[in-house]
Amino acid sequence: MEKVSVGIPTYNSGKYIRDCLASILSQTYHNLEIIVVDNGSSDDTERIVFSFKDPRVRFYRNPKNIFCYGSYNVIIKLAQTELLAIYHSDDVYEPTIIEEQVKFLKEHKNVVAVFTEAYIINSEGKIIRQSQKQSKIRDISVFDFRLAYNMILKYGDFFICPSGMFVKKVFEDVGLFKEEKFFSTTDDDLWIKLLEKYGMSRNMILTANDLEMWLRILQKYPVGILHKKLMRYRIHPGQGSFSDSSTSRENFFIVMDYYERYAREKKLISEHALKHYMAKKVRWIFSKGQDGLLRGDFSHARRNFISFIKNFCSIFPFWSFRDFSRLFWASSVVVLNPRFFLFKKILEYYLDYKVRQQQKKMSIL
Repeated sequence: MEKVSVGIPTYNSGKYIRDCLASILSQTYHNLEIIVVDNGSSDDTERIVFSFKDPRVRFYRNPKNIFCYGSYNVIIKLAQTELLAIYHSDDVYEPTIIEEQVKFLKEHKNVVAVFTEAYIINSEGKIIRQSQKQSKIRDISVFDFRLAYNMILKYGDFFICPSGMFVKKVFEDVGLFKEEKFFSTTDDDLWIKLLEKYGMSRNMILTANDLEMWLRILQKYPVGILHKKLMRYRIHPGQGSFSDSSTSRENFFIVMDYYERYAREKKLISEHALKHYMAKKVRWIFSKGQDGLLRGDFSHARRNFISFIKNFCSIFPFWSFRDFSRLFWASSVVVLNPRFFLFKKILEYYLDYKVRQQQKKMSIL
């Protein structure tokens, strides 16, 4: 039985890491080394890890906080086996996940990584939903770059990061994960141009590092998915070292745009999938306009609504009634200009007045 390394990056995961480690130590596949890499936790994470007396568990504490993807890279360097799984300290793993992933990789000699599906749980461990994949994705077990890239254009990233097992030598070939502050150090002109395109600073934290790695691997090797729910992916407040939802979409678009060049050079891109992607982008621009309104930043809102209107035709042929409602709303805000806020306040006052009148009539009755 081949030995497998399981890497677990962690930071202040005292509430969850016990369940995570227990689920890994209870695997039907026993020949493991478990590498917990801690980013300087200030809670009882370290004490809980050392409470497990199993000799398979190793603990490594980074001298400073190098964040999530930096810890991934430490795990890759520390692992002493041919197969490496990188799981998360707040998730729980079904008893057969490692056995089934090893079997998949042994049966598919050309595949260098395999992911699974997941149940989604809350902070208390209750299942709140299941990871959902389009039927076209569920019909495929092995993806090359063309298949994966075009399906990500249409449906988003469907590889569940903390379910991944890898043939470790792939990282010797494609390199390590880009770390969170990658944009501030890169000298790649295309990355810099894309940051400028999206109006982002080079100090922006890269949060789509996992997607970037999958696409980098897929340029050279196929990747697999086990269409079984073999883990429980936890969603909870404060998740991740940099959980800034305001830039998550920008990160996704920047990474996908970067690899569009490769897809076009190799003639691997589907124009139909690209139209789906463009429609997604245009709707995201509208949502940025809405965010501006909520913050009271009218100039930001107006700028994004104008961009939405200019690019509205890009949604074709995927227009919906809701898209036309968005167009009407964006146009109204742009035409009304700052007077929009006065109009909005009058409308809100009128609606509130009507509600109060109705409540008054009901109290009389």
